[in-house]
Amino acid sequence: MTNDWEHIMMTTRREFLTQAAGASVAAAAASPAVAQSITRLARRTPGVVQTVQGPIDASKLGFTLPHEHIFASSAGFMQTWPEFFVLEIERGIEGTDIKPGVIKVATDREGVTPFVDKALRAAARASKATGAPVTTHTLAAERVGEKQAAIFEAEGLNAARVCLGHSDDTDDMTYLTGLAKRGYTIGMDHMTWGARAASGAGAGILSWRQRAQSVKKLVDAGLTDRIFLSNDWYFGISIAGAGAMEALEKMNPDGMLFSIRKTIPYLKQLGVTDQAIRTITVENPRRFFGGF
Repeated sequence: MTNDWEHIMMTTRREFLTQAAGASVAAAAASPAVAQSITRLARRTPGVVQTVQGPIDASKLGFTLPHEHIFASSAGFMQTWPEFFVLEIERGIEGTDIKPGVIKVATDREGVTPFVDKALRAAARASKATGAPVTTHTLAAERVGEKQAAIFEAEGLNAARVCLGHSDDTDDMTYLTGLAKRGYTIGMDHMTWGARAASGAGAGILSWRQRAQSVKKLVDAGLTDRIFLSNDWYFGISIAGAGAMEALEKMNPDGMLFSIRKTIPYLKQLGVTDQAIRTITVENPRRFFGGF
């Protein structure tokens, strides 16, 4: 892993997030006809989780990694413009009958710009209209989750319906516990990014062990029911240069099994109980995605 690779990943990631946010902004500025259609949407049934294989009873949802990517790509967004955060939830994704189980919205290094402010508000409104939960990309080191939370609260979105992602990019426990106590799910879902520290790349990045130690502190603070654990990994990626996936796999040969092979065993070493781990990996996702 080189500094050039890090630059490529950050640049393409920002470009991707900007394009993704565009779909949200369009929903916020939708035409009156679209706005009227939102009010006619059938809300999701509590206890039912939307999956790529169709809706299932939440009780059937077992061990869950809440923040992973089958493929990271920006293709197809413009095809669903401008009704994207609502149309797909109601009818299905790009001509299929597959409906999304969650709304994703992102804020990165640029912060909450006027453009991103609209994206966040669009996500909140789409969630309130459809019952779909919201998961976010945050820049935790700059406490961006607090800015997202302020917007969601201004829009009247229940904090229990929001996961503030990549929160493990900081070990500031005042920040993490503060958001968790406000009712937000704290996405400790950047564990594989912590593997970059071990590879010698990404100076200043928290190691995966440091991230796991933050999970332990949240558990000790009585906030077990406000934690998600995941990797933020891919099976494939097209938003970075050639060879990107190969470089990632060299850094993390465990892929999506990282949490099972590395993080969870280490949490047990730290004294996190099996019941707490089950709450984090089974019960919390079941409640969040099931709309309880």
